[in-house]
Amino acid sequence: MTGYYLIATGDPLFELHRVIRTLKDYNLRNPVSLWYYTRVLFGLEPYGSVWYGFTPLVAIAGTALAWRSHPRAVRLLLCWLVPILLIFEFGNRSPLPLHKNANYLSVIAIPLVLLAAFAIHAALLSPSMGRRRLGAIMLIALALTGPYGAWRLRAAIQNDAALYLTINGVIRQYPDLPVYLPQTRWPLFLSYFVRFDPHEVARWRDEDAITNSEEIEDALVVVHDRYLQADIEGKPRSRGEVHAFLWNPPATWRIVASQPGIPQYNSVRIYRVP
Repeated sequence: MTGYYLIATGDPLFELHRVIRTLKDYNLRNPVSLWYYTRVLFGLEPYGSVWYGFTPLVAIAGTALAWRSHPRAVRLLLCWLVPILLIFEFGNRSPLPLHKNANYLSVIAIPLVLLAAFAIHAALLSPSMGRRRLGAIMLIALALTGPYGAWRLRAAIQNDAALYLTINGVIRQYPDLPVYLPQTRWPLFLSYFVRFDPHEVARWRDEDAITNSEEIEDALVVVHDRYLQADIEGKPRSRGEVHAFLWNPPATWRIVASQPGIPQYNSVRIYRVP
Protein backbone atom coordinates (compact mmCIF):
# COMPACT_ATOMS: atom_id res chain seq x y z
CA MET A 1 0.00 0.00 0.00
CA THR A 2 2.81 2.41 0.88
CA GLY A 3 4.53 1.80 -2.45
CA TYR A 4 1.29 2.50 -4.34
CA TYR A 5 0.87 5.83 -2.53
CA LEU A 6 4.46 6.86 -3.11
CA ILE A 7 4.15 6.17 -6.82
CA ALA A 8 0.86 8.07 -6.90
CA THR A 9 2.08 11.28 -5.25
CA GLY A 10 5.86 11.16 -5.01
CA ASP A 11 5.75 12.73 -1.52
CA PRO A 12 7.11 10.14 0.98
CA LEU A 13 6.46 12.16 4.17
CA PHE A 14 2.90 13.04 3.20
CA GLU A 15 2.05 9.49 2.20
CA LEU A 16 3.73 7.95 5.27
CA HIS A 17 1.51 10.17 7.42
CA ARG A 18 -1.49 9.12 5.37
CA VAL A 19 -0.73 5.41 5.78
CA ILE A 20 -0.13 5.75 9.54
CA ARG A 21 -3.36 7.68 9.99
CA THR A 22 -5.24 5.08 7.97
CA LEU A 23 -3.87 2.23 10.10
CA LYS A 24 -4.75 4.07 13.30
CA ASP A 25 -8.30 4.67 12.07
CA TYR A 26 -8.53 1.05 10.95
CA ASN A 27 -7.51 -0.23 14.39
CA LEU A 28 -10.02 2.07 16.09
CA ARG A 29 -12.85 0.81 13.88
CA ASN A 30 -11.71 -2.82 13.95
CA PRO A 31 -10.45 -3.55 17.46
CA VAL A 32 -8.78 -6.91 17.98
CA SER A 33 -7.90 -8.79 21.12
CA LEU A 34 -4.95 -7.37 23.06
CA TRP A 35 -3.50 -10.89 23.12
CA TYR A 36 -4.37 -11.62 19.49
CA TYR A 37 -0.95 -13.04 18.56
CA THR A 38 -0.76 -15.21 21.66
CA ARG A 39 -4.21 -16.55 20.84
CA VAL A 40 -3.09 -17.28 17.28
CA LEU A 41 -0.07 -19.21 18.53
CA PHE A 42 -2.26 -21.44 20.67
CA GLY A 43 -4.97 -21.98 18.06
CA LEU A 44 -7.59 -19.74 19.68
CA GLU A 45 -7.96 -17.51 16.59
CA PRO A 46 -9.01 -18.65 13.10
CA TYR A 47 -6.20 -20.40 11.24
CA GLY A 48 -3.94 -20.30 14.30
CA SER A 49 -3.66 -24.08 14.49
CA VAL A 50 -3.19 -24.22 10.71
CA TRP A 51 -0.24 -21.85 10.78
CA TYR A 52 1.60 -23.20 13.83
CA GLY A 53 0.04 -26.49 14.91
CA PHE A 54 1.57 -27.74 18.17
CA THR A 55 4.89 -25.93 17.69
CA PRO A 56 4.26 -23.22 20.37
CA LEU A 57 3.33 -25.86 22.97
CA VAL A 58 6.40 -27.94 22.16
CA ALA A 59 8.52 -24.76 22.24
CA ILE A 60 7.41 -24.10 25.82
CA ALA A 61 8.49 -27.61 26.74
CA GLY A 62 11.79 -27.01 24.95
CA THR A 63 12.40 -23.85 26.95
CA ALA A 64 11.93 -25.74 30.21
CA LEU A 65 13.93 -28.82 29.20
CA ALA A 66 16.89 -26.98 27.68
CA TRP A 67 17.23 -24.22 30.26
CA ARG A 68 19.78 -26.14 32.34
CA SER A 69 21.71 -27.81 29.53
CA HIS A 70 21.81 -24.89 27.07
CA PRO A 71 20.96 -21.74 29.06
CA ARG A 72 22.79 -19.29 26.76
CA ALA A 73 21.08 -20.59 23.63
CA VAL A 74 17.65 -20.49 25.28
CA ARG A 75 18.22 -16.94 26.53
CA LEU A 76 19.24 -15.77 23.06
CA LEU A 77 16.15 -17.33 21.49
CA LEU A 78 13.89 -15.82 24.15
CA CYS A 79 15.52 -12.40 23.59
CA TRP A 80 14.51 -12.78 19.95
CA LEU A 81 11.00 -14.10 20.58
CA VAL A 82 9.62 -12.30 23.64
CA PRO A 83 10.35 -8.61 22.82
CA ILE A 84 9.06 -8.93 19.27
CA LEU A 85 5.90 -10.71 20.46
CA LEU A 86 5.26 -7.98 23.05
CA ILE A 87 5.82 -5.21 20.47
CA PHE A 88 3.36 -6.92 18.16
CA GLU A 89 0.78 -7.35 20.93
CA PHE A 90 0.91 -3.75 22.16
CA GLY A 91 1.87 -2.08 18.89
CA ASN A 92 -1.65 -1.16 17.81
CA ARG A 93 -1.99 0.87 21.02
CA SER A 94 1.13 2.92 20.37
CA PRO A 95 1.51 6.27 18.52
CA LEU A 96 2.81 4.24 15.55
CA PRO A 97 0.07 1.63 15.12
CA LEU A 98 0.96 -1.85 13.97
CA HIS A 99 -1.91 -3.58 12.23
CA LYS A 100 -2.31 -7.13 13.56
CA ASN A 101 -2.05 -9.98 11.08
CA ALA A 102 -1.18 -13.61 11.80
CA ASN A 103 1.28 -13.61 8.87
CA TYR A 104 3.58 -11.25 10.77
CA LEU A 105 4.34 -13.98 13.30
CA SER A 106 6.69 -15.53 10.74
CA VAL A 107 9.30 -13.19 12.25
CA ILE A 108 9.37 -15.33 15.39
CA ALA A 109 8.82 -18.70 13.71
CA ILE A 110 12.56 -19.55 13.77
CA PRO A 111 13.04 -19.26 17.56
CA LEU A 112 9.81 -21.19 18.07
CA VAL A 113 11.03 -24.03 15.87
CA LEU A 114 14.45 -24.10 17.53
CA LEU A 115 12.96 -24.21 21.02
CA ALA A 116 10.63 -27.01 19.91
CA ALA A 117 13.68 -28.84 18.54
CA PHE A 118 15.35 -28.53 21.95
CA ALA A 119 12.33 -30.24 23.54
CA ILE A 120 12.31 -33.14 21.09
CA HIS A 121 16.09 -33.58 21.21
CA ALA A 122 16.16 -33.63 25.02
CA ALA A 123 13.22 -36.04 25.24
CA LEU A 124 14.50 -38.52 22.62
CA LEU A 125 17.95 -38.71 24.24
CA SER A 126 16.60 -39.02 27.77
CA PRO A 127 17.35 -42.24 29.68
CA SER A 128 13.70 -42.28 30.74
CA MET A 129 11.50 -44.44 28.52
CA GLY A 130 8.51 -42.22 29.35
CA ARG A 131 10.34 -39.11 28.11
CA ARG A 132 11.51 -40.86 24.96
CA ARG A 133 7.92 -41.84 24.22
CA LEU A 134 6.82 -38.26 24.86
CA GLY A 135 9.51 -37.05 22.46
CA ALA A 136 8.30 -39.48 19.80
CA ILE A 137 4.71 -38.29 20.26
CA MET A 138 5.76 -34.65 19.92
CA LEU A 139 7.78 -35.45 16.80
CA ILE A 140 4.85 -37.32 15.20
CA ALA A 141 2.45 -34.50 16.12
CA LEU A 142 4.67 -31.88 14.45
CA ALA A 143 5.19 -34.13 11.42
CA LEU A 144 1.41 -34.46 10.97
CA THR A 145 0.37 -30.85 11.62
CA GLY A 146 2.92 -29.49 9.11
CA PRO A 147 1.41 -31.14 6.01
CA TYR A 148 -2.11 -30.50 7.31
CA GLY A 149 -1.42 -26.78 7.71
CA ALA A 150 0.23 -26.58 4.29
CA TRP A 151 -2.79 -28.30 2.72
CA ARG A 152 -5.27 -25.97 4.42
CA LEU A 153 -3.33 -22.85 3.43
CA ARG A 154 -2.95 -24.06 -0.16
CA ALA A 155 -6.70 -24.70 -0.36
CA ALA A 156 -7.45 -21.22 1.02
CA ILE A 157 -5.09 -19.59 -1.49
CA GLN A 158 -6.64 -21.54 -4.36
CA ASN A 159 -10.14 -20.50 -3.27
CA ASP A 160 -9.10 -16.84 -3.11
CA ALA A 161 -7.27 -16.97 -6.44
CA ALA A 162 -10.07 -18.73 -8.35
CA LEU A 163 -12.18 -15.61 -8.82
CA TYR A 164 -9.22 -13.52 -10.00
CA LEU A 165 -8.27 -16.19 -12.53
CA THR A 166 -11.83 -16.22 -13.81
CA ILE A 167 -11.89 -12.44 -14.12
CA ASN A 168 -8.49 -12.47 -15.80
CA GLY A 169 -9.70 -14.93 -18.45
CA VAL A 170 -12.80 -12.89 -19.29
CA ILE A 171 -11.08 -9.51 -19.31
CA ARG A 172 -8.49 -10.76 -21.77
CA GLN A 173 -11.28 -11.92 -24.10
CA TYR A 174 -12.55 -8.32 -24.24
CA PRO A 175 -9.33 -6.26 -24.35
CA ASP A 176 -11.00 -3.01 -25.46
CA LEU A 177 -13.87 -2.82 -22.96
CA PRO A 178 -13.85 -0.84 -19.72
CA VAL A 179 -14.20 -3.00 -16.62
CA TYR A 180 -16.25 -2.00 -13.55
CA LEU A 181 -14.76 -3.45 -10.38
CA PRO A 182 -16.13 -3.75 -6.80
CA GLN A 183 -13.36 -1.81 -5.06
CA THR A 184 -10.62 0.64 -5.96
CA ARG A 185 -7.99 -1.82 -4.73
CA TRP A 186 -8.97 -4.48 -7.27
CA PRO A 187 -6.86 -2.95 -10.07
CA LEU A 188 -3.88 -3.40 -7.76
CA PHE A 189 -4.79 -7.06 -7.20
CA LEU A 190 -5.17 -7.75 -10.90
CA SER A 191 -2.05 -5.82 -11.89
CA TYR A 192 0.06 -7.65 -9.32
CA PHE A 193 -1.28 -11.20 -9.42
CA VAL A 194 -2.07 -11.61 -13.11
CA ARG A 195 0.55 -9.17 -14.38
CA PHE A 196 -1.67 -6.69 -16.16
CA ASP A 197 0.14 -3.92 -17.95
CA PRO A 198 0.06 -0.76 -15.76
CA HIS A 199 -1.04 1.20 -18.84
CA GLU A 200 -4.32 -0.73 -18.77
CA VAL A 201 -5.35 1.18 -15.65
CA ALA A 202 -7.45 3.39 -17.97
CA ARG A 203 -9.82 0.42 -18.39
CA TRP A 204 -10.72 0.13 -14.72
CA ARG A 205 -13.84 1.76 -13.32
CA ASP A 206 -15.08 1.98 -9.71
CA GLU A 207 -18.63 0.66 -9.29
CA ASP A 208 -19.19 2.92 -6.28
CA ALA A 209 -18.55 5.99 -8.46
CA ILE A 210 -21.70 5.49 -10.55
CA THR A 211 -25.30 6.18 -9.53
CA ASN A 212 -27.41 4.02 -11.85
CA SER A 213 -27.08 1.20 -14.35
CA GLU A 214 -27.80 3.48 -17.33
CA GLU A 215 -24.36 5.04 -16.92
CA ILE A 216 -22.78 1.72 -17.93
CA GLU A 217 -22.61 0.98 -21.64
CA ASP A 218 -20.47 -1.41 -23.68
CA ALA A 219 -18.53 -2.67 -20.66
CA LEU A 220 -17.85 -5.55 -18.30
CA VAL A 221 -19.16 -5.47 -14.73
CA VAL A 222 -17.70 -7.66 -12.00
CA VAL A 223 -20.10 -8.48 -9.16
CA HIS A 224 -18.51 -10.08 -6.11
CA ASP A 225 -20.88 -11.33 -3.39
CA ARG A 226 -18.37 -10.42 -0.70
CA TYR A 227 -18.86 -6.70 -1.39
CA LEU A 228 -22.62 -6.99 -1.66
CA GLN A 229 -22.68 -8.23 1.91
CA ALA A 230 -19.83 -6.34 3.57
CA ASP A 231 -17.58 -3.33 3.05
CA ILE A 232 -13.83 -3.38 2.50
CA GLU A 233 -13.27 -3.80 6.25
CA GLY A 234 -15.66 -6.73 6.54
CA LYS A 235 -18.50 -4.83 8.22
CA PRO A 236 -22.04 -5.80 7.10
CA ARG A 237 -23.75 -3.61 4.52
CA SER A 238 -27.50 -3.17 4.16
CA ARG A 239 -29.14 -3.62 0.76
CA GLY A 240 -29.66 0.14 0.65
CA GLU A 241 -25.92 0.77 0.81
CA VAL A 242 -25.31 -1.18 -2.41
CA HIS A 243 -26.51 -0.20 -5.88
CA ALA A 244 -29.79 -2.00 -6.46
CA PHE A 245 -28.76 -3.01 -9.99
CA LEU A 246 -25.87 -5.04 -8.54
CA TRP A 247 -28.34 -7.10 -6.53
CA ASN A 248 -30.72 -7.46 -9.48
CA PRO A 249 -28.91 -6.67 -12.75
CA PRO A 250 -31.00 -5.44 -15.73
CA ALA A 251 -32.27 -8.09 -18.12
CA THR A 252 -29.99 -6.77 -20.85
CA TRP A 253 -26.89 -7.68 -18.84
CA ARG A 254 -25.56 -11.06 -19.94
CA ILE A 255 -23.48 -13.30 -17.67
CA VAL A 256 -20.29 -14.25 -19.50
CA ALA A 257 -18.64 -16.06 -16.58
CA SER A 258 -19.29 -17.03 -12.97
CA GLN A 259 -17.20 -18.63 -10.27
CA PRO A 260 -18.83 -20.27 -7.21
CA GLY A 261 -16.86 -19.25 -4.16
CA ILE A 262 -15.53 -21.11 -1.13
CA PRO A 263 -16.81 -19.80 1.20
CA GLN A 264 -20.05 -18.87 -0.57
CA TYR A 265 -19.57 -15.11 -0.21
CA ASN A 266 -16.46 -15.40 -2.40
CA SER A 267 -18.62 -16.07 -5.49
CA VAL A 268 -18.19 -13.77 -8.47
CA ARG A 269 -20.17 -13.07 -11.65
CA ILE A 270 -19.07 -11.10 -14.70
CA TYR A 271 -21.65 -9.37 -16.87
CA ARG A 272 -21.36 -8.09 -20.40
CA VAL A 273 -23.31 -4.85 -20.73
CA PRO A 274 -24.33 -3.94 -24.32
